[in-house]
Amino acid sequence: MSATGTLISNSQYSIMKTLLRNKLFIVLYGVWFIMHTFFLLRNIGNDGDKRRFWPFQMWSGLDDYDISEWFVYIIAPLFIIFVIKILRNSTTRHHNE
Repeated sequence: MSATGTLISNSQYSIMKTLLRNKLFIVLYGVWFIMHTFFLLRNIGNDGDKRRFWPFQMWSGLDDYDISEWFVYIIAPLFIIFVIKILRNSTTRHHNE
């Protein structure tokens, strides 16, 4: 089969390979996302207490959970992974030169 007639392009294959390699991260992040979305939906209509943001206040409970905490706990893991990948790539690139 010719290069243009392949079923999966090289870029698609690369993306699929990366996803399979990171399957554990995807599963754990999916559970993390669902759990925090449940906490958020549980408190719809409840204003929450912005002064009680865990881990900065030890005794904050689920009744204080709001959209600001959801954003922090959902975006922070993605940001950390992004930074790690950039640092790892720059270290590998620097080492290869």
